[in-house]
Amino acid sequence: MGWNPEADASVLALAFSDGQLFVGDRFTRIGGQPRHYLTF
Repeated sequence: MGWNPEADASVLALAFSDGQLFVGDRFTRIGGQPRHYLTF
């Protein structure tokens, strides 16, 4: 069983800081929510 954030486009950048995972690239929706290019 893996984690699937259901991004609507590529995810090529991941960073972890202060207990949060930051995700970035060309998506506009992730996890069913509008997120433009960067989310945590």
